[in-house]
Amino acid sequence: MARIPLPERGQPLDLSYIYAMAQAINDLAGEGSALTQSNNFVLQGQVGGNKSSKLLKAQVIGGYTTISATSVKSGDEYTSSISFNQAFSTPPIVTATVQNTSDTKSGTDVTLTIKSITSTDVTVSAKFGTTGVSTIGVNIIAVGLPPNV
Repeated sequence: MARIPLPERGQPLDLSYIYAMAQAINDLAGEGSALTQSNNFVLQGQVGGNKSSKLLKAQVIGGYTTISATSVKSGDEYTSSISFNQAFSTPPIVTATVQNTSDTKSGTDVTLTIKSITSTDVTVSAKFGTTGVSTIGVNIIAVGLPPNV
């Protein structure tokens, strides 16, 4: 989209300048209309079936938790929950990733599993494949619709 040059103080506003402003506003409205005029956000969830809404009504929440273990053995499993700061209308679609914050072998050899997802939180399980000391971070991204949609 073209940028409109700012007028100088005292500059008369002529027809071409007002036309450029109107054109930029119309261009901006055209870009936003794709987000507001149709239900282009479709949530194919496990609970509640398919739901659709305007993209601008979608809710995306990122979360983080730490799982610390002073001494893990191969096969040990630890769980942690992350609460969403806002509820979803149905359980959202969630992605979780591991971050090796302790820079150890046991922090690298981790299998992360999402145990449960509700409209207010997600529970993850980290299973360690190598014995050692480990602290890992768990990042989550939850995508869904807020309760009023």
